[in-house]
Amino acid sequence: MRALLVVVCAAVLAGCGSEAHKTSAPPPATSITSPSACSLTPATKRQLAKAQRDLAKLRVVAGRQKRYTELGTSEMQLATGRYLDDLTTSRLGGIRVNRLIDLGAAVVSAYCGQCFQMLEANRPIPALAHSPHPCSG
Repeated sequence: MRALLVVVCAAVLAGCGSEAHKTSAPPPATSITSPSACSLTPATKRQLAKAQRDLAKLRVVAGRQKRYTELGTSEMQLATGRYLDDLTTSRLGGIRVNRLIDLGAAVVSAYCGQCFQMLEANRPIPALAHSPHPCSG
């Protein structure tokens, strides 16, 4: 019995040090909105900064909410509308706008059904079909 245990332990330990099973670590993920992902123009940086400020305001307003309602509050609707207006009037590419809509929808979905629907309805789906690369705009 003891000999069998020694053989099993030796077999397990022999497999633990094997180099064949090791894989390289995946490359670090970069955000579409981060400057390290692409070379951004100053105009794009300003538009992304504005979107981030609007998103921060949306988070502050959402933090004041107590529960989910279909219509939300007027303050929540106003902040969502401002965020969406700034995204749709920006010259950001479709992939970036879509990702920023993801971030906004994650904030409002727990508190305002109509706000979530507003964001979802304004996704740039046709632009995504023809977007060559996230760094293109």
